[in-house]
Amino acid sequence: MGKVLAADGGTRTSLHLVDDWPGYFPNGPEVVKLLISPGADPSAPATVRDSENSETPLHWAASSDDVSVAVAPIDGDADIETPADPSPAARRSPTAAAPAWLTGSIAGAFARP
Repeated sequence: MGKVLAADGGTRTSLHLVDDWPGYFPNGPEVVKLLISPGADPSAPATVRDSENSETPLHWAASSDDVSVAVAPIDGDADIETPADPSPAARRSPTAAAPAWLTGSIAGAFARP
């Protein structure tokens, strides 16, 4: 799957767009599964021009506190320990950064068996 060129000169994948804030998009989990099934990388980094930021779709889903959309990339083998820089919350993996973003509902998605 290709990347989308953003207005800021960076890139995002289609998965980033589905997982983006404010979350809770209609059919979000189904769209994530649909994108992953033919080969979209659930751990692909977004880029920001002139930055080392490399947040994954899972970082974006976690920051939206949208559990159903966050679970879909996890089920699609997203790396829940991929760090991103330099954003203070994203410098850590989605698992480690979750408490900084969450009201608590998504934390259980990272602890699933």
